Amino acid sequence: MIKTTIVLLLLATLPLNAQSILHGKLIDSENSNPILFGTVALIQNGQIIKGVETDLDGNYYFKDIIPGVYDIEGSYVGYTPSGINNITISRNQTKERNLALTEGVLASECVMFNCPIPMVRFDVMESGKVITSEDIRHMPICK
Repeated sequence: MIKTTIVLLLLATLPLNAQSILHGKLIDSENSNPILFGTVALIQNGQIIKGVETDLDGNYYFKDIIPGVYDIEGSYVGYTPSGINNITISRNQTKERNLALTEGVLASECVMFNCPIPMVRFDVMESGKVITSEDIRHMPICK
């Protein structure tokens, strides 16, 4: 009787532990090669919920997702980030979404500095010298 009750209780809690999963592959848009160790972020309402790194085949995997509407964004150094918006995840659902990144980075702002005096002089080596805040204040500044 007790064993039957325990088994019934365990079976009754299985639906409560149902998993929602989102997975896919991060690839290069030009040649469809997988992007290894890229980053994929799971975003909800503009906030990053979880972040994962792709594996050796470019695969990413999010599990135990709370049902809701999410965005995902993939990124990797040297590539322009790419994403998919409004992915609805329901309870006990598995969805696959692949992301393709384009090589090259979009620069939103570029600042040029003119430093007539070298900030670091490789021909002068000193060790053991203490630099005070007053010394730092009088150092040249790039403008």
